[in-house]
Amino acid sequence: LQAQFPQQIALSLSNDPTALTNVLNMLSANDTATIKEGERLLKPFLKNPPCIASLINQLTTVVDISVRHHAALLLKKKIGIFFPKFGSNDQANLKSEILQIMIREPIKSVAVAIAGAVAVLTKTIFAKNGQWPEIFTILMQLSHDPNENMRSLNYELLGQLAEQVTKQLKPHAETLATMFVMGCQDAVPAVAKAALAA
Repeated sequence: LQAQFPQQIALSLSNDPTALTNVLNMLSANDTATIKEGERLLKPFLKNPPCIASLINQLTTVVDISVRHHAALLLKKKIGIFFPKFGSNDQANLKSEILQIMIREPIKSVAVAIAGAVAVLTKTIFAKNGQWPEIFTILMQLSHDPNENMRSLNYELLGQLAEQVTKQLKPHAETLATMFVMGCQDAVPAVAKAALAA
């Protein structure tokens, strides 16, 4: 990859999931030179809309936790920029897929990073006067989930949404207040702590 031109690198990383995994792995290296090289290789790749599908593929197929975490953080950086450039079918699929990926992610740090991407996407959609009622449905669903990790994730997502789309949350203030009270009174300390932090 090092000898290729930027356009070739972008194409390679878009078309070759293993190459992208290897470059994302470089971001977790113990030496600065390797990390900087990984960032250099990612730069042209991250300038094009196809990077979104490639990063989502990493989140759904790669076993390595640090690779998934880096993919989620990069997705958070780029999803708001490229989402408006997709057709309506691709937008609908992306909205549905990212929520499912967030819920299915077993590692908390990765799920929280994906929640960050969901919050940025929500801001992008609402900024264009778009609709995403599923975001409120998922908040309610997670707040009542029997799994404490899902309840905790709910407050992580809510906290990030509060930073991104405060105005759009105002009409739901009563419901959200009830949700916060439920979270603060949760029997599981980690859930109560997440609710207080949100």
